[in-house]
Amino acid sequence: MGIGALQPMHLILIVAIIVIVFGPSKLPELGSSLGKGIREFKRSSDDIKEIKETVNSAISLEPTRKPVASTAAPLPNQPEPRHEPVTLSRQEID
Repeated sequence: MGIGALQPMHLILIVAIIVIVFGPSKLPELGSSLGKGIREFKRSSDDIKEIKETVNSAISLEPTRKPVASTAAPLPNQPEPRHEPVTLSRQEID
């Protein structure tokens, strides 16, 4: 025997034990369940990869657009600002 972890003899022994324990009538159900589980795992891992790529692109170090500097015009419902000088007076309270 070689040093490998799963050799052909080991696989045959595992399949024989599965057939003895579950019986030949349950094997199609087990295969179907195993296939569904593998597909769901693959779908989940693809979703995780997609989320990871989205996050990496969102936090990448590429420069973003610079904000355009513009003078803010007052909104139509706001009154025009007054440019009159304000005088303050100080009163003493007794």
